[in-house]
Amino acid sequence: MKTLTINPYFKRLIPPLSPEEYRGLEESILAHGCRDAIKLWRGVIIDGHNRYEICQKHGIKYVVKQIRLSSKKDAAIWIIENQQGRRNLTDGTRIRLALEKAELLKANAKKNPTKTGSKPINTRKTAAKETGISEGKIYMFMKIREMDPELAQKVERGEVKISTAHRMVNVYNKPVEVEMKMVEVWRDLTSEPDISKPYCVRAVMGDIDRIERMYRFIEDKCELVCLGERFEGVVRRLMAQVGVVEGLGV
Repeated sequence: MKTLTINPYFKRLIPPLSPEEYRGLEESILAHGCRDAIKLWRGVIIDGHNRYEICQKHGIKYVVKQIRLSSKKDAAIWIIENQQGRRNLTDGTRIRLALEKAELLKANAKKNPTKTGSKPINTRKTAAKETGISEGKIYMFMKIREMDPELAQKVERGEVKISTAHRMVNVYNKPVEVEMKMVEVWRDLTSEPDISKPYCVRAVMGDIDRIERMYRFIEDKCELVCLGERFEGVVRRLMAQVGVVEGLGV
């Protein structure tokens, strides 16, 4: 049986099957044979990696079909479009495939500007239009993938929601300025008050309580905090966005 070529880049583009899906495919091939052709581009597999692996493992015959494409980029786009037809894709995987395709289209546009038109390709907008998923959600996934690739893979597998993962990476990277300002304010407020003046004690303790609530408020909205913002600036901006928050005390 002829050995086919596997390109790691092409294989990476294809969302992996879950253990249950792989087992179901293997049982089907063992029972009925490999009914779908393994598709090749210049002798390299572009569809059917799992079928090929199962057939090799059990010595089962398979049929191959050559797909004519102009370049490696075109082959990658073909793979992505072929995978986008799968019904069981998570939002994370749909976004990842759309982003990969947009980047490939952008590369082709730079190489052949007269063929693709002069209008530049916006990766996020293109992915949003193709998937029907909001640009905001796509931005969240892009940030997750940049900050924590392993977490992005969990999102793709459906183990973590995009919004939850986005909050997680923001907690990992909470602005240092906010943290340091909090420490400075806390240190000032916890300096020993003059206990001979009860009103001073009440004022200090009131400020400590106020700062605690402000800090909790920022933590609750951490995905909206921008890197480098000062403590007071964060509070003012968040307050403007969400309105008066009951019990904040600012």
